[in-house]
Amino acid sequence: HPQPTIKWTHNGKEIVPDGKRIRVVSQPDGTHSLLINEATPADAGTYAVIAVNDKGETTTKADLTVASREDSSS
Repeated sequence: HPQPTIKWTHNGKEIVPDGKRIRVVSQPDGTHSLLINEATPADAGTYAVIAVNDKGETTTKADLTVASREDSSS
């Protein structure tokens, strides 16, 4: 506490959710999720979530690999 401001990035560039293909979901318990509908190889890369409040800042990163449809059919 207090609730942080949350920012998501993909390969260092801030993500702007469109509410359709890319959504950010915030739960009452304070957890946050980034949802990517029908991910493509262009979505692959490093994702980070940055949480900031007056107590400080923390970042968590994850790498996402997305196989092309051709790769997943074999």
